[in-house]
Amino acid sequence: LAYESTLYSYEITCSDSDGDALTITTGALDTCDGTLIPNGDGNALYRFTPAETEACSTCVLDVACSDTQLSIGQSVDIYIYPTPGTWTTVAALNPPRYAHTATLLPNGKVLVLGGDATDAPHRYSTASAYNPVSDAWEFNGNMAYERSEHTATLLLSGEVLVAGGGGLGSNTAERYNPTTNVWNAAGSMQVSRARHTATLLPDGRVLVTGGYISSPLASAEIYDPATDTWTATGSMNFARTIHTAILLPDGRVLVTGGYTSNSLASAEIFDPATGIWTATGSMNFARTSHTATLLHDGRVLVTGAYTYSASATAEIFDPATGVWTVMNSMNFGRGGHTATLLFDGRVLVYGSEQGISELYNLPLP
Repeated sequence: LAYESTLYSYEITCSDSDGDALTITTGALDTCDGTLIPNGDGNALYRFTPAETEACSTCVLDVACSDTQLSIGQSVDIYIYPTPGTWTTVAALNPPRYAHTATLLPNGKVLVLGGDATDAPHRYSTASAYNPVSDAWEFNGNMAYERSEHTATLLLSGEVLVAGGGGLGSNTAERYNPTTNVWNAAGSMQVSRARHTATLLPDGRVLVTGGYISSPLASAEIYDPATDTWTATGSMNFARTIHTAILLPDGRVLVTGGYTSNSLASAEIFDPATGIWTATGSMNFARTSHTATLLHDGRVLVTGAYTYSASATAEIFDPATGVWTVMNSMNFGRGGHTATLLFDGRVLVYGSEQGISELYNLPLP
């Protein structure tokens, strides 16, 4: 493989058991547009710079090795990828929207559901899937209701559970099957809610917490895909909306911050085995519209918030001790942003009022 706009040098060597003089040439199939530099008998360098992936996603390096009597060729496909650490513009989803959901499907496509129009007080019911192979959007039908500020959860079956949101269907739920491209109604929640959280539990059930309708909610309920039913579980110690909920490695769920009449610093943990919420250490800062990211070592990184202004603060929660530790602040205040754990353990933060990304290099525990 190769990355676009990067110079590559391939060392090519031919050998002959008879000791004949050898020459290296590029074949007629060569499409990499490179330069062959002979370095002597049976040795050469092939140098090329791949074009941008929009113009070329693969090329063929075709080389022939010859003596005075025989020529033998070999071809290699080289796959070209975008330059690491850069953003690439892809096909636009029209019309524009916000307060939608985006869910990665098992087939590699990204399912985008609903949302609010950016130019009018209107919600969408549309479902569209982005295909990264073809760089195209595919229409996947309509949900039964227009939704925004809802949740979309990938179930263990590969289906997507959509629940709540602003609009007429605020207590309804439905399930989408990516294999058949079919939408089916699901059991309705016991409580109408938007701006809530939905967390897939290890046993395949889904925990929904808090949210907002006429005021912030403390209630929680669990959806069982096997029976298509919702069951009320223990309520949180505080009503919360625009909070975070994240599954811990031991199967419990950590809920942080959110808003009631003010932003909250409190945190609590739900145990699915007992249905009980237990208060844990409070964060050092009140937060709403923040992020919570599970790190490779089982700790949780919380970044940013909107209180009276966008916050740059960050802190880490240790589930083993229930203690929050303040970390170095981000370079910019952020709220309503995203924070994504990378394979190498760093965290990519993007969004809010800045179009600037930053990476957080984690300290050792």
